Amino acid sequence: MRNFLFALPALAAALALSSCNTDFREHDPTPKVIDSNTLAFTLKENGPETRSGSDVLTAVTGVTIPLGEPVGGYGLFLEETVTTLGTACRDPETKGTPVYTENFSEMFDGKFYGLAYSAPGGTLSETPAIPDGAFENDGDAWVRKFASDPFGDNDELYFFMRAPETMTGMGAPLYSLDDDGKTVVEFDYTVPLNAADQQDILFTGRPVTKSEAGEEIPVLFHHALTGVKFATDNDNSGGAKTYITKIEFPQALFRSAHIKVTSSLENGRRVDDPDTHSSSSTGVVVVDNPRQLSDDEVFTLELEESDIVDFEPGGKFENKGGYAGSFAAAGNESNLNDADATKTFWFIPQQMDADVVMDVTFHVVSGGKDSGPVTRRIEFGKALTNSVFWKAGEIRTYTLKAGLMDVDIEDRVSGFEKTDVVISNTGNIDSFIRAHIVANWYGNAGGDYGIALGYRSGTGSGFVPAWKMDDTLTGDNYGGVFTGLPGADWEYKDGFFYYTKRVPAGHSIPSALFSRYVLDTSQAGVPPDIYYLDRKAGKRPFTDLELVMEIPVQAVDARDYTDYRDAWGAAGVTIY
Repeated sequence: MRNFLFALPALAAALALSSCNTDFREHDPTPKVIDSNTLAFTLKENGPETRSGSDVLTAVTGVTIPLGEPVGGYGLFLEETVTTLGTACRDPETKGTPVYTENFSEMFDGKFYGLAYSAPGGTLSETPAIPDGAFENDGDAWVRKFASDPFGDNDELYFFMRAPETMTGMGAPLYSLDDDGKTVVEFDYTVPLNAADQQDILFTGRPVTKSEAGEEIPVLFHHALTGVKFATDNDNSGGAKTYITKIEFPQALFRSAHIKVTSSLENGRRVDDPDTHSSSSTGVVVVDNPRQLSDDEVFTLELEESDIVDFEPGGKFENKGGYAGSFAAAGNESNLNDADATKTFWFIPQQMDADVVMDVTFHVVSGGKDSGPVTRRIEFGKALTNSVFWKAGEIRTYTLKAGLMDVDIEDRVSGFEKTDVVISNTGNIDSFIRAHIVANWYGNAGGDYGIALGYRSGTGSGFVPAWKMDDTLTGDNYGGVFTGLPGADWEYKDGFFYYTKRVPAGHSIPSALFSRYVLDTSQAGVPPDIYYLDRKAGKRPFTDLELVMEIPVQAVDARDYTDYRDAWGAAGVTIY
């Protein structure tokens, strides 16, 4: 049998999940004895001490943001996904890459920094017992050596650690213990306007006993900021490739705030529960006294067009240095990830404000033609005001995609029986779908295979009527019978079967159009005798007759509609 597929023009939305290489070394679980006058902290690869688990936690939120009029014939939109910073990604690390346990050493030049206080009476002493300094990675743990016992007369010290060493826009941190004995880091932070100066920053604090310090000490870092990433879709089967070259936020986002990072309580060998106190845990970071951008301030992330050396499909991006070396260094001027050309801001966690607008400059390349830079102003906040909160320890990714409308149908045919009809939305937009059923007899006419149209007999002049679907839905002209037509949530209108519910991108319709169609070949005239005129005007019978049932399928954009009739009406189809 044959299936025909066609779609009405429409804008589109898409589904995309990212993946990453998790092929990293296993940490040696055997406790090691640490040299005297030495402290060793460890972030275990594959361990729960520094992240929420070992799996990628990515969710498509269903939010799509249209970018106005089509460009190059393609409707464009941004699609939102959320990833918690609780997974492993190694290649390649640049300033646009969040810090994970597995890439911590590369991202921060093999170091993190910290100091420690004694806490007589539950209050931190005014002077650090261990002064500020670097813990350097020796390939297995972050180590710091001292000339004498770093604990002195103290049985327990509270350690406060951070990465990187210095952070643009951050004031001097203050350290304390809350009423539950948890460590608190407070600091004033002003987000740099240029994304090249922004970075993922981490803090942590935990008590360490003198006896515990005889082995490697597990530690959990907490992300203080939210990563807001912009990606381009270079895998659109419709043929269009998109590239973002500049993004600006000119109003309403937070520019500065007082931030509190509260670490989970860790005593002795007990470490944080990754399910409730992970680096992507809610409630760890509190934002006080935020200030929005002033009229003369604009957050800017710009990628020079020269950084993209090939706008053709699979366009190449100039390598900006692979590993950043250190977040404190420039590393990558555009906060660009070399691997996938994603561009990242690092913002203060915040409730989305309806007044946030964004100016985005992008290219659309199709058929070897580049649209050139196109700039659109988007009411970004209004699209995200449904209680959206950008949390610390998560990445919000907005992928620019060119719309692709596509549908597919599969079924099973055995003899004169058709079953297992599955209709799928294979495009990247939520759609409403309709189907039409047509059928024709096919056969051989003197060696030529094709549609069998002709006479009832070798002598008469009457024609065999074409197969038809009448309004009683019997589909019966040759003894064929449908079972389960139409299926649940399908409606028959004017020769078409309309599925009344929205079909998400990448999903199949759960209810079959029909469960079974079968021809009863035991009946007289099934299959019918059909005669054609040969070259000598004689009537001969078609041979090898078979009924070919085709189900053309159409789809329209469902994003702006809750009723299928409204969506089809917008496409010019009036449903009576």
